[in-house]
Amino acid sequence: TSCSPLRLYLFRDGLVRICTEEYKRPNTGNINDRCMHLTNYSVNKRSDKYERDERGSEPSNLGSKRSIEWLLAWLGEEKSMAAANAMWEKIGDICAMTIISILPILRREYTSIFYWK
Repeated sequence: TSCSPLRLYLFRDGLVRICTEEYKRPNTGNINDRCMHLTNYSVNKRSDKYERDERGSEPSNLGSKRSIEWLLAWLGEEKSMAAANAMWEKIGDICAMTIISILPILRREYTSIFYWK
């Protein structure tokens, strides 16, 4: 990883939080159903449908907290591997655009810390 030249790496794993209610497009009847529209742990842990993975703190393929690898495999089975790869590519694009949006500040701070001589 580097700021100048910019070099980014995206680790193909991480955390996926699953809502405890099946998603439905927001409408006047469900707009306040937080467990349907938010994946926050602090919201969903209070749901009767919250599933804790008892195997430890690492995400797996069980419960309301899963791995990105699980999500990509699931999407590959449900849709296609092309769809899973396209989504991963979009996630990478979002990550890159986020870093690029703060690149001037990031470079300034990086330089002030590592090249202060």
